[in-house]
Amino acid sequence: MRQWWIDHISAPVSRTLRSVPLIGFIISAVLVAYVVNIASAIIIDAGGPWWALAVLLMLLALTVTFIYIYDLREQRRRRRDSTLTFIEYPNPPKHRGLIFLFSNEDPLREAVRYHSPVLQYYWLVITPEYRQKANIAMQKIETEFPAVLPRECPLANLYDAQSCYRIVKSVFEHEAVAVEIPPGEIIADITGGTKPMSMGMILACLEGDEEHPDGFHLEHIPTRFEDGKPSHPLPPIEIRVTTRSHTEPGV
Repeated sequence: MRQWWIDHISAPVSRTLRSVPLIGFIISAVLVAYVVNIASAIIIDAGGPWWALAVLLMLLALTVTFIYIYDLREQRRRRRDSTLTFIEYPNPPKHRGLIFLFSNEDPLREAVRYHSPVLQYYWLVITPEYRQKANIAMQKIETEFPAVLPRECPLANLYDAQSCYRIVKSVFEHEAVAVEIPPGEIIADITGGTKPMSMGMILACLEGDEEHPDGFHLEHIPTRFEDGKPSHPLPPIEIRVTTRSHTEPGV
């Protein structure tokens, strides 16, 4: 019975909600509205409108209290995490520009949060599979960080390392000039995307240019684990790679 439930109910519903998040939102909104209407009718019938108003104010007070306590705990967690040195790798300096391979909202938000208020632009490399999630993530970031402007970089195939390489090179060579940010003040984040996408980004950064022979800056958003399960993203760590050609002149 349990396997039947997983195969025919749980798994199809989960796949649908991941593919079309809006369905989950609509269903949740309808169910909440329905429950609120039923509860309101019961309360008014039991004690009249004044009793209903008192219950509403009590629920509002509880909601505000919960939000305050949750926000306080989050601030304490972030202060604690910001002081952690993850496997002895340093955090990067804050940058004015960020290139991010999108596949998950949480690390993107952490990267934007970390580089703010210095951050001015972020370039989001988006594949068709993650277009809808990327749109939702950009809307949330626009609300929370209105001073940070997005730039979309469509990538047709999430396994196309060559095209991802070209996109990243184009940001450093052309997009940066257009928004008047020196390439040295832009950092590329390898956390999201597929491995071929990360490879294309890394090669573009290691290659650098004439003014940056040691390459462009790279970072990664690590994950904090609690009880063996991923809990939340940590502040970014700086990725430093020195290639052989940079260490042995003439090779």
